[in-house]
Amino acid sequence: MKVLVVLAAFLAITYAAPQDVAPVQIVEQEQEVNGDGSYSFSFKTEDGVSRSESGVIKQLPGDEDGEEGVSQQGSYSYTAPDGQVITLTFTADENGFNPTGDHLPTPHPEILRALEQIRASSQKK
Repeated sequence: MKVLVVLAAFLAITYAAPQDVAPVQIVEQEQEVNGDGSYSFSFKTEDGVSRSESGVIKQLPGDEDGEEGVSQQGSYSYTAPDGQVITLTFTADENGFNPTGDHLPTPHPEILRALEQIRASSQKK
C-alpha cells in the first residue's frame, strides 16, 4: 500500500510540473565570501530576473554572551506576467525581515497612527 501511495504522489508531481519550460541562462554572476564571514553575490538571467545580496556577521545588540548574527541586505527584480517590473529591496537583521517595494500593500494612515499610539502606551508601562 505504501508503495502505491508513493508511486501516486510521484506521478502527481511529475504531471503537475510545467512541461514546456525552457531553461533560463545566467548572463551575469558574481560572488564573494570573505574570511570574516561577510559575503556578497549577484546574478542576472536572460529573462530579466536579477538578484543581489550582501551580509556581514555582527554581534547581536544587548547580548552579553557575545552571540553573533548575520545582517543582510539585498534586492531582487523580475517582470510579472502583466509586464510590470517588480523590485523588492530588503534588510534582514535582529529586527527581522523588512521588505520594501512599490508593489507591496501599505497600511492605511489611520492604522499606522493607531499602531504608533499602542506602541507609545506600551512603552510607558
